[in-house]
Amino acid sequence: MGLDVTAINTEESELLNGLSGSRGPSDSKQPSPAAAAQFVAYGERWFQLALFCVLSMSNALLWITFAPISNHAQEFYGVSTIAINMMSVVFMIAYIPVVFPASYFLDVKGLRFGLLLGSGGNLLGSLLRITGTKHPQFFLVATGQTLAAIAQPFILNAPPLVAANWFPEHQRTLATTIASVANPVGVAIGFVLPPTVVGSNVRMIMTMMHND
Repeated sequence: MGLDVTAINTEESELLNGLSGSRGPSDSKQPSPAAAAQFVAYGERWFQLALFCVLSMSNALLWITFAPISNHAQEFYGVSTIAINMMSVVFMIAYIPVVFPASYFLDVKGLRFGLLLGSGGNLLGSLLRITGTKHPQFFLVATGQTLAAIAQPFILNAPPLVAANWFPEHQRTLATTIASVANPVGVAIGFVLPPTVVGSNVRMIMTMMHND
């Protein structure tokens, strides 16, 4: 019975390939981890992007609301010009210390958790502002404005993560651009909408609200 030299050489070649980490005949059919992990782009990604854009625009609207109607707001709440101006400045002041924990929550805890904190602060701040406006209490309005300011870094830092989590690679630049543009669009709305709502009947509106 003779020795099968060909079989021995084949086995030795496979063994050496396995030890060296190269692909041998035995693992040629095994998919690589990169090939196994395929990115799935869901159709609802555009809806998620639209929701984020609405959140970003609403936060920007809260920021700039009082700037185009500062005189009317000062008269309505009975406060100084500095107090009204601080309603916008507080967003810039809050951004510096809050941006670091906001980045931590978005990166470590995840996009969903970070945006829940941002949208929650935005919602609570809006409700306090509404309450403080219906029965003029500037303290409530200022508190709501501060909460919205704290929520801002969670929202402004999120566009790249929204794109990375929901969109395929070839659409991420577009998604990031759309999400980033939403904030200045909200600022533009905030400059146009308040004077339109207040209009020429501002004194009558303030009188009616004070009487309530």
